[in-house]
Amino acid sequence: MLQPQGRDGLGQAVERIKSGEAGAVLTAWRSMISSIPQEYDEVAREIEKAGGFLHVKDSARKKQGAAR
Repeated sequence: MLQPQGRDGLGQAVERIKSGEAGAVLTAWRSMISSIPQEYDEVAREIEKAGGFLHVKDSARKKQGAAR
């Protein structure tokens, strides 16, 4: 899996927060940022430092076919 710093889309999202075009990064699952807690925390701090916040819809991906 590509580290968060290597993902163009995530970098663009942070730049949009810095420029004031956006105020948050929304992701469906925490693992879409990183499955490694330290990497996730680093990204969250970077977004907060830029003036935004990171919102995760679900903390863990549910197994396909599982009841919601």
